[in-house]
Amino acid sequence: MENMLQDIKQTVVLNAPVQKVWETVSTSEGIATWFMPNDFQLEVGYEFHVQSPFGPSPCKVTEVNPPNQLSFTWDTDGKVLYKTVFERLLKTKCLL
Repeated sequence: MENMLQDIKQTVVLNAPVQKVWETVSTSEGIATWFMPNDFQLEVGYEFHVQSPFGPSPCKVTEVNPPNQLSFTWDTDGKVLYKTVFERLLKTKCLL
């Protein structure tokens, strides 16, 4: 029997416009500020690496819907899925 990881979900309200948050999670430079150095490109199917303390970890972009959703797998088997969904709250806030 294969071990299945449970979903981990977190909701955060950011006092920032959706577009600014999108730029932080959908660019290589933005991702590096809150995650790890990487060679990310915003393109479905693009295979990239995050540079963890243990070496490079393979990832693959699986879904892009600007500026509302970004998903990518993160591990060698593609079993870990990182998914971000944005919802607009007024003009100056973002639900992440």
